Amino acid sequence: MFKRFAPAGAVLALLLAACGGPQPLSGDWSLDGAASSIAFASVKNGDVAETHHFRVIEGRVDSDGRARLTIPVSGLETHVPERNENMLQHLFRAAQFPAAEVAAAVNPGEWTGLAIGETRRGEVEAHVTIAGVTRTVWADVIVTRAGEHAVIVASAEPVLLDMRDFGFEAAVETLRDIVALESITPASPASFHLVFRRD
Repeated sequence: MFKRFAPAGAVLALLLAACGGPQPLSGDWSLDGAASSIAFASVKNGDVAETHHFRVIEGRVDSDGRARLTIPVSGLETHVPERNENMLQHLFRAAQFPAAEVAAAVNPGEWTGLAIGETRRGEVEAHVTIAGVTRTVWADVIVTRAGEHAVIVASAEPVLLDMRDFGFEAAVETLRDIVALESITPASPASFHLVFRRD
């Protein structure tokens, strides 16, 4: 079952919040960008699905429960160079808004007692900013303590991104016109796998 979420890229950071970690996992945590991933799919002409991801992800969870994820949109990879450029220019407006961000306040007590190898499921509220527009979104996440100093936060189910929530209707129409498509579905599923390591 899909959970409705805010637009692209934003998706990613919600999970971040869950990584505020239980009391035994207290301290500051930094995202391991090389081991993490955020991906989403787009659908054109009704039934042609294509997958995309961000090559660079940055993030941090402070000991007081403040979580933040930053996604430089220049790291977008759609596997088609021209499409990368079109989306950066018309959808993400990268020249003016170089990064998407997600911020959340986490209650460390919710994860107290998480043992190494243990997995716990929860729901996270976060404030997502894309192209200067901020929306409050929710996502179901699975948090796993992967080691003494490592925590994994992943999507528990596909997150449905809807570009209309961020006012991207005109941008989507522009992208459709550029490549002469019949349609671009405004909503798309996204997934994420975020690895945090204690500083």
